[in-house]
Amino acid sequence: MHPNRATSTLFSQFLVIPTELTVKMKGDGHQKLPAVLHPRPQDGANAQESRSAEIPISQLPDKIAMPTGGFFDLGYKAGDPMQFDYDGKQLVISLANRNVAELVEDCEIDEAGVKIPPTWLIQAFTGAADTIDHIESGKQAAEYYVDLYNRLCGDFGDVERVLDFGCGCGRVLSRMPSDGGVQYFGVDLREDALEWLRATMPDGTFVAGKAMPPVDLEPGQFDFIYSISVLTHLTQEQEGAWLDEWHRLLKPGGHVFATFRAEDWVDQFAYETQKDGIRQEWADNDGFCYQKHDYWEGLFPEYYSGTYHTEGYVRTTWGKRFEIVELLPAAGTPNEQNMAVMKKAT
Repeated sequence: MHPNRATSTLFSQFLVIPTELTVKMKGDGHQKLPAVLHPRPQDGANAQESRSAEIPISQLPDKIAMPTGGFFDLGYKAGDPMQFDYDGKQLVISLANRNVAELVEDCEIDEAGVKIPPTWLIQAFTGAADTIDHIESGKQAAEYYVDLYNRLCGDFGDVERVLDFGCGCGRVLSRMPSDGGVQYFGVDLREDALEWLRATMPDGTFVAGKAMPPVDLEPGQFDFIYSISVLTHLTQEQEGAWLDEWHRLLKPGGHVFATFRAEDWVDQFAYETQKDGIRQEWADNDGFCYQKHDYWEGLFPEYYSGTYHTEGYVRTTWGKRFEIVELLPAAGTPNEQNMAVMKKAT
């Protein structure tokens, strides 16, 4: 990887300059940094001219978010991967390489030997163009889920097959234990993430997700399914269908961990402007709230928005399919969401 090059994903409302480049630019003492914005290549269209801008470096925090209007004027759209090249004097912004095979060949490898995805692919799932956070949070989450399994479900050493439902580009899955003969599977909506995992985790099995079940996996084969921030984005109909699908995929006695956002999450982490609307929807819909928004426009399907559940709803509705082993508070989990630990009846 070029030491002065980084990437991030263009969101509908902002483009974040990756943290590692921002730190370098501030360290070089720039007050204002000249930037060149290249237009998006268009087949068969009249070429547009590049544009110039100035970024006020010294006055901004390490995470700089640029407004998107100028990029859309140059032909870009939400979800595009963007490349930043910094030569110490100016920043050049253009369309990033999306060829996964080439990116795997040129990727960074961390001290554990894990290949690191491009920053734009990392950000597509977390909102953060931050390689260090991707590595460290993935390690912490994998350790947490294994420890939690050992504490509440049995011995992880006895597990034969694990499914990461909503695996992304492997933030957690690539950090799960590789000894003991366990087989890992992943399901995700983004084909580029699945391509990355097929190239970097060749012993795994990775399957395309979709709006509604089923997925192309045999029933009753998994000891353990975990799903991080998936049911926090789906409609009530989709949620019920996927809970049923997990039940189909689990072995009798198998366990599933699924995150959700409950009362304590709303109290601690929701924007003040959101809270009344969520609570009113809970009151009107037996503890379920789905709020449509366009934050993930261009990155995920149109239905992918914001979902919130009361603990009572989870116990009643999810409890129809699984035994609720434990519901955990948001503040204690790696991604600061509530966690349901559930078991399929034997």
